[in-house]
Amino acid sequence: MAEQVERAVLDVSRMPTVVFGTRRPTWCGIIGMMAIEGKVFALMIASYFYLHPRVVEWPPHTLAPDLFWGTLNTAIFVLNVIPNEWYRRRARKGDLRAVRTGLVILSLVGIGNVVVRYFELRHLNCDWSLTRMALRYGC
Repeated sequence: MAEQVERAVLDVSRMPTVVFGTRRPTWCGIIGMMAIEGKVFALMIASYFYLHPRVVEWPPHTLAPDLFWGTLNTAIFVLNVIPNEWYRRRARKGDLRAVRTGLVILSLVGIGNVVVRYFELRHLNCDWSLTRMALRYGC
C-alpha cells in the first residue's frame, strides 16, 4: 500500500477574521453595483435625448411632479450619514453591540426610504404606460 503523507498547505490561523477595504469579499460586489448605477444614469441621459425631440411638451406629462416626497427622501438620505458614520467608526473598533444597534437603525432608515420612495413614485404625475405614451406622443 502507498504511504499517505500529510502536509500543511496553508496556515490561516493568524489571518484576521474581519477586514476592510479592497480585501473584503463584498468589495467586488459593491464595485459592480456602482457600475450598474452608473449605467442607469447613462441610460437616463440617453432616454432624455431620445424623447426630447419626439414630444410636443417637455417634460412629457400634464402636471408638474410633487416635489415634497422627493425632498423628504433626499433629507432622509442626507441625515442617514450621521448614524452611518457612527456605525462605521464603531465597526472599526470592533464594538459588536454598537454594530448590531447600527444595523438595526440603518435597516429601519432603509425601510423608511423605501416607503417614502413609494409615495414619491405615486406623486410624479407621469404615465408610465409605454403604450399610452406612444399613442399620445406618436413615438
